[in-house]
Amino acid sequence: MSVGYLFRIVSEKGRVLDKAVNYSVMYERLRYYLSLLGIYEGETPHSFRSGCAVTMALSGAAENVDQAMKHIGWFGRTSAEYYSRIHTLVDAGSIALRLSQVANGSENIETVFKEQADYSSLVHVFNKE
Repeated sequence: MSVGYLFRIVSEKGRVLDKAVNYSVMYERLRYYLSLLGIYEGETPHSFRSGCAVTMALSGAAENVDQAMKHIGWFGRTSAEYYSRIHTLVDAGSIALRLSQVANGSENIETVFKEQADYSSLVHVFNKE
């Protein structure tokens, strides 16, 4: 599976099909996994795209909207600017500083991360053969 869709439909027999997954399938799968982990708070695939763009801007991984568009897969510049909010993050340094201060205040942040990042209970999408 080196070419084609990143996310694909799996047949009832467990065979991976060369078909794109639609939004409702992605939404239901995301909601299922986040609920299983006990961290579902209404997230959607759409909010993940926006969150990714904002994170890229705050972290310096994207210096402009074009870089975010390329990574996330947005084709329209207007939509990318609106949803990523990169143009409103003019003082990203102060926001990043505040976020790091919150993280520094938690002595057990590593333990919390490891507890939340345990994916061993998730159902495997592809058969292991």
